[in-house]
Amino acid sequence: MKNRFLFLVVLLATTVILVGCGNKNIIPANNQVEANKMVVCQDAQCLQARFLACQPAELKISFPPSMIYTITVVGVENGKCHWKNLVNNPADPSVLSRGSDCFYPLEAITNDSFGHLFGQDKVAGKEKILEQQEKLTHDYCQNL
Repeated sequence: MKNRFLFLVVLLATTVILVGCGNKNIIPANNQVEANKMVVCQDAQCLQARFLACQPAELKISFPPSMIYTITVVGVENGKCHWKNLVNNPADPSVLSRGSDCFYPLEAITNDSFGHLFGQDKVAGKEKILEQQEKLTHDYCQNL
């Protein structure tokens, strides 16, 4: 049951990323004025720019019936990129939240690590990328 639920979360999140939400509120990764300010992103492109630069940002994706997938980039801490992801159901406290709290080496923050958050490496032909990202998750993340 847990695996089916996580698969559905990843599938939905991947669909949101692939379909896209437009180019609104995109914040360039090199925007020094906004570098340390938490940005609430409205789409994956905004989050991707901030994630790749390890700048504070958050994206929430809602999906039926009342689940929320949240990705938060906290920022650079002790030379590592601190970020979290969480799936929860605020409407039903009996449903356990699941997620990770991660401290990746800065050089490990790539488009592949961003895509891993949305299950983009769980398709045929991407087995090596999936294996690398799962090792990073194992080495640098703790379950919430």
